[in-house]
Amino acid sequence: YIALAFPSAITYQATMTKADDNEENDCPLCLLPLESYDHSHPLQCPSRHCHFNCCMDCLERMIQSTKDDHTEASDGNTFRVFLHCPNCRSNLGPSIRDTLLLRKVDKYS
Repeated sequence: YIALAFPSAITYQATMTKADDNEENDCPLCLLPLESYDHSHPLQCPSRHCHFNCCMDCLERMIQSTKDDHTEASDGNTFRVFLHCPNCRSNLGPSIRDTLLLRKVDKYS
């Protein structure tokens, strides 16, 4: 009955579902498509409800950015970068390197 009364609502819902599927297949940081190894070895965020994931290149950039003692912002202030989830701010430090290693093994094997 609803489909007959509101056909545009059904079309809108189908479009939103398709857009949501695309969002799950794209890296939320660089917007490039996630590879199969990115899905096979997602980030192990300590927050069980988060489920944030990003591509291997962004993961490597996150790790590289923490190797510097301090980074200079555009306003001249310096700050320290930590391995925290961009979504929920949980500490990714204990698992992020293992996740990257698993992805590399999967990619190159």
